[in-house]
Amino acid sequence: MTLRVSNDVRRLNPQLDDILEEGKKPRKYHNQPITVDGIRFDSGKEAARAQELMTLYRAGEIIALVFHKRMPVHPEGSEPIYIAPDFIFVDRELNIHVEDTKAFDKKTGKFQLTRDFRTKQKLFEHKYKVKIELI
Repeated sequence: MTLRVSNDVRRLNPQLDDILEEGKKPRKYHNQPITVDGIRFDSGKEAARAQELMTLYRAGEIIALVFHKRMPVHPEGSEPIYIAPDFIFVDRELNIHVEDTKAFDKKTGKFQLTRDFRTKQKLFEHKYKVKIELI
């Protein structure tokens, strides 16, 4: 049985978070979710990049900015498959940028990608002709 607690109760009783989190499966890459300007991000790295992009947007360097847009990547007539890149933005030269934040393994020098993500990434890049930039 799962106990549901409102955000107001959690805010007033921060010690509940530790109690309620016990017994939960740890996150795969040990990232901690964070909320910035009312938007939930999966990690501090992702939130920091979002703040950078919001600053560029306010400065006029970026003319459009979208977070976590769920987009179909499945071929016509097949079962629905979706990907939600962390950031999609358009710069002043009208170039479309798609970014996804991933953990980076310093030992191997590579991003830590699941097989599922790699498949969706290839489908996305084929369908939309835009490369997903890993950050």
